[in-house]
Order: sequence, then structure tokens, then C-alpha cells
Amino acid sequence: MKDTIRKMISEDPDATGKALSVLDESDFDRRIAQREGEEKPVLGELFVEAMIKDYNSAFESYKPGMVERKLKDKVLDFLFAAYRNDSAYFERFGGMISWLVINKDKFPNINGDYIKVIEELREFWLTNDSRVRTVPWIDWGFRYVIKKYKRSRQKDFYYKSVNHVLQFIFLNADKWQHHEAFYPENWFGNGRGKQVMALYGGYF
Repeated sequence: MKDTIRKMISEDPDATGKALSVLDESDFDRRIAQREGEEKPVLGELFVEAMIKDYNSAFESYKPGMVERKLKDKVLDFLFAAYRNDSAYFERFGGMISWLVINKDKFPNINGDYIKVIEELREFWLTNDSRVRTVPWIDWGFRYVIKKYKRSRQKDFYYKSVNHVLQFIFLNADKWQHHEAFYPENWFGNGRGKQVMALYGGYF
């Protein structure tokens, strides 16, 4: 899946979404997005799982396009699997949710215009992420969502989707567990792995 994402970004450096269909080519094993047997969830996993389930319950009502409908499950499973299984993404995604929980009063209802919140979240992440190799991948996602949200003044799919997630976080903020692993100073490349990241110039 990561190789497919690299290909998509190389074909769409401006994050317009014109190469999204490339993701359909990936052979991502979606089973890694699921817990097995008595496997214990990682910190925050149940919160993220509930957020995805809640969004899925409203997805069709937001009138997604053909591409969004086709790719939704694969993309959400990939992001969820990255959170569950990749410590670097676990820290960064968890840190972003923590930032949103702390700043929840900036998006108190589901009908607001929260482009500044998304831009501030991107700035928070970009300022603190020193892992050069993966910055373009995460940033592509931010730039894509920001562009789509700005064009959603008629309250279309992307506007409603982003606001749905923000509303879930606003209503369930007390259920999120802050943890030192989510603090930017402890992200891989800042706290953990600082020496190896310096050795490889951020490309480890």
C-alpha cells in the first residue's frame, strides 16, 4: 500500500486527487486492521475504532462520489492499521487527536466552517515532525483535505465528512486518553530514534 501511495503522490504532487484511483491497485491486506483473538487494543485504538464506525454510519448520507465510495473502506483500514501497527504513525496520529481534543472549543458544532482548525492542525504536525521521509505522504493528505474542504462551501461530501469527525471528537473528548507517547517531543525522530534519524538525515 505504501508503494501505491508513493506512486499516487508522484502522479499528483499538487494533491488534487486526480490519481486517487491508483489506490485501487494496492494489495493491502486489510486483516492487519483487525484485532485477533485475545489481542489487546493499543492506547486510543477503541476511540479511533468508534470514530470510524460512527463516520461509516453516516457516510452514505453525505453523498460520496464514485471514487470516494470505492476507496473509503480500504483507505480507512490502512490508516487504522498504521495507527495500530506502526509506532511512528501511532505517535503522530495520536498527537493530532490530542491536539484536537485540547482545542475542541474551536469546533463546537457540526455546521461551522473549520478550515482554520485543519490548517492549524497541519501546522502543529508539520512544525513538530522531523521524519523527512514520511512528511510528504502525510502532508499530501493534509493538502488534499484542505483543498477539498475549501471548495465545499455548498456543504458537500468533504465538508460534511471533516465536520463529522470533528464533531465526534468534540462530543467524546473526555474518552480520549492523553499519553506522553503523543507529545511531539517524544515522536520518533524527536525523542525516540533521534540518533538514527540524525545519522540518516531524517530518511530512516
